[in-house]
Amino acid sequence: MKDLYTYVLASISPTDQADIEADLILNDEPMKFLKVTGMDGDISDVIEARKQLLSDGSAKDVLILHLGSLATLNDALFKGATE
Repeated sequence: MKDLYTYVLASISPTDQADIEADLILNDEPMKFLKVTGMDGDISDVIEARKQLLSDGSAKDVLILHLGSLATLNDALFKGATE
């Protein structure tokens, strides 16, 4: 049950001319990761970590994913790749 409180946080910003590819597309806008970190904690810990990542002036937002959700996305990617 340790995964219950495990998260990945990634601060993101729009891509610019120097970027070759986007790390993700959010609301039809190509975005890149600025800083990615993993953590264990409850929601108050996640909120505090998000505030810290947003302190970087170029960060537009922070993507927060639960470890279990990442496993679901990973399974979908591998399933799509093998079909």
